[in-house]
Amino acid sequence: MPREKLMMTDKDDRSFKEQMEDLGVEIKKTSELKNINWITTRGRAAPLTNKISINRSTISFGSEVFEILSEEAKGEKFQFAVADFQGSKVLIIKTNKTGYKKVQSEKGYIKAGSPALIRKIQSFGLPLGVYKVKKAKGGIICIPEGGATDGR
Repeated sequence: MPREKLMMTDKDDRSFKEQMEDLGVEIKKTSELKNINWITTRGRAAPLTNKISINRSTISFGSEVFEILSEEAKGEKFQFAVADFQGSKVLIIKTNKTGYKKVQSEKGYIKAGSPALIRKIQSFGLPLGVYKVKKAKGGIICIPEGGATDGR
């Protein structure tokens, strides 16, 4: 056949559904998605900068928090305590010659602690989660943000 006869010159303004109905083709929906909950990766979370995060294995420090602790440095290690402050449990951190060593990851994140430390902290009633940091004499006070969890 010559090429001119194969080309359509008139534009069809009908929707796909209308075209299929005109041809007698039945269109069925195979499934309907409901209650879709997208899950974001941890990698897209905002950096800690001026906060700390307590998870099941370690305590992670934002860069500004680490600078505050470095200013107060009386040693190379961190010492932790749990206290009551304004109706909630808080974490107190100071530098000392004894305590937990800080570890810097390949990506530059600074962490300290161990699963045993986290279990001990939780036994005093402190939940896992992200904490706001307030500078205090000799260290910092870490106050839970709204998203703290019980660690289960």
